[in-house]
Amino acid sequence: MKSLFRGLCLAVFLTGVISLSQTSVKVKDQIEPSVSYSVITVHYRVSSDGLKTITGRRIRYVKANGEWRQTRYDPQSSGSSNESPVFAATDEGVYTKVPGHSERNFISNMADQHMQECFRSVRCLSNQLSLVRIDEIAGLKVYVLRDEVKVSGNPIEWIEKSYSPKTGYLPLRIVNHFRDGSEIGMEAQTVEFGNVPDDLNDDLKSLPVKGKN
Repeated sequence: MKSLFRGLCLAVFLTGVISLSQTSVKVKDQIEPSVSYSVITVHYRVSSDGLKTITGRRIRYVKANGEWRQTRYDPQSSGSSNESPVFAATDEGVYTKVPGHSERNFISNMADQHMQECFRSVRCLSNQLSLVRIDEIAGLKVYVLRDEVKVSGNPIEWIEKSYSPKTGYLPLRIVNHFRDGSEIGMEAQTVEFGNVPDDLNDDLKSLPVKGKN
């Protein structure tokens, strides 16, 4: 569980590292409005011989202002579990909160306004040099961006992230493909728009912060 959560943190953090380089392709722009939504994602591993293992599910709530919160999904408890690590973003940054601890851990800054607007823009996503195809996930059209990892000794060969302009800068699918043929990934199963509470992260905002200078 601990290693899975670390991988999840890294994957979401890397969504902010994407290069927003432009090409000369002319695409009529369509900028989707920023809206609140929730998404249930399934997380999995694929071994080098092709065996797929489901490693868990997560539920992520996203507010129209870009603030979000993610934790373990347990349908038996009608949503998230208070006994699971929380991974969340507020206007102060991205944090984790471990059960039993009275502090939050700083991970990174939150995506800025320019980046959030790009991921809601058809033109911006269509013009990315790393765009490899257009796909569909959970009934939504997504733009699949692939980053080749050319760092010597890195076990990851490439990373794909799939974005829908309707859900913005948080990917609906992430695939980490390793050089031995194995994969670690997550993919949205359902996306539901609306019904995200205004006080989504109020409990975290009042906690002291560890790890931020």
